[in-house]
Amino acid sequence: MDEIRQCTEALKKAVRESDDYKGFAKAKAALEANPELREKVMTFRRRNYEIQNLKEGTDVYTEMEQLEEEYHEIRKNPLISDYLQYELGLCRIMQRINLSLVGTVDLDIGDFKDIIKW
Repeated sequence: MDEIRQCTEALKKAVRESDDYKGFAKAKAALEANPELREKVMTFRRRNYEIQNLKEGTDVYTEMEQLEEEYHEIRKNPLISDYLQYELGLCRIMQRINLSLVGTVDLDIGDFKDIIKW
C-alpha cells in the first residue's frame, strides 16, 4: 500500500506541474478577478454539464448547438477562451489517467456493464 500511496503522490505532483494545470490555474485566477465574466462561464459550464447528462432520447447534438450559438460571443473573450481551453486539456489528462487505471484491473463487471455510466 505504501508504494501505491507514493505513486499516487507522484502522479498528483506531475498533474500539478503540467502545463495544462499551470495554465488552468492562471486562467482561473484571471477569471476570478472578473466576477461578471466568471458568472457567465459558470453558467455555460453548468448548462454544458446538464446537456451532457441528459436522459436518453434527448437530442444532445441540437442542445449543444444551441448552447454554442448562445455563448459564441462570450467565448471570443480571451479570458474565457483560455479558461475553457485549459480546463478541457486538464479534463483530458484526468480521463486518460482514469481510463488507464480502470483498464489495468479486472473488476468482473461484465454482467452489468450495460448499466454503468462511464
